[in-house]
Amino acid sequence: MVAHCTYAQFRAERDTLPALAQSPLIIACVLGIALNLSGIGLPFVAGELIEIFARAALPMGLLTVGTAPDLRAVRTGILPVLVASWLKLLILPLLTALACRLLSIGDLAMAVAVIFAALPTATSAYILAQQMGGAARLMAALLTVQTLAAVVTMLLLLLLLV
Repeated sequence: MVAHCTYAQFRAERDTLPALAQSPLIIACVLGIALNLSGIGLPFVAGELIEIFARAALPMGLLTVGTAPDLRAVRTGILPVLVASWLKLLILPLLTALACRLLSIGDLAMAVAVIFAALPTATSAYILAQQMGGAARLMAALLTVQTLAAVVTMLLLLLLLV
């Protein structure tokens, strides 16, 4: 079956790659991966400076989303927020734990993998949604719900799996 799309949809999809290529977040990720894979790494001073900035990343990301949770935005997109939160905070960590068990990965490594899988969506998703003309308000609602819910879900997952 041939997929049909309007000219506006085609143009929006065609313009996505150049927009991604211009995003500072994407450029930083590509440069980081290239430096890591090449073995060059970062100069000592740059590594320390980046470490200082990295410590401020979460608070700054949360500030970009907003200083207070936007519960009105949650109500407007409740179903997608709940489904995405359920999948991200419970199903993904459980699948990660299952994969670790099937691969006979040790308890400590499994705990680390489950913790990383159980983390809420990164605040950089909001920044990218805003830059790319996506549903930034819905992403802010998703981040609000997941950040609040992760307090409970991470504790439950760790009690159940570790």
